Amino acid sequence: MLYASELSSYRKTDVHGLNFQEPSPDVIAEEEEYEVEAILAHKGMGKQRHYLVSWTSYLSASNKWIPEENLGNASEITKAYKKKHKLV
Repeated sequence: MLYASELSSYRKTDVHGLNFQEPSPDVIAEEEEYEVEAILAHKGMGKQRHYLVSWTSYLSASNKWIPEENLGNASEITKAYKKKHKLV
């Protein structure tokens, strides 16, 4: 059993090394761009459809639900996902 009173605050040490560092996004036309690694799931229908996206070089904690219209630069991945899941 672990008691909260036994916990201590985080302290960075040389032994621990660097924490996970997420890469900076690309900046294209003054907007941040992230590379889609995969589409994991979908919800909604038609124009209201959202996709659960995993990002290249990011932890799964960074996965995010994105509306289809915001996935314009990932059209090949989106098309492959729709074909696999028989979405119109």
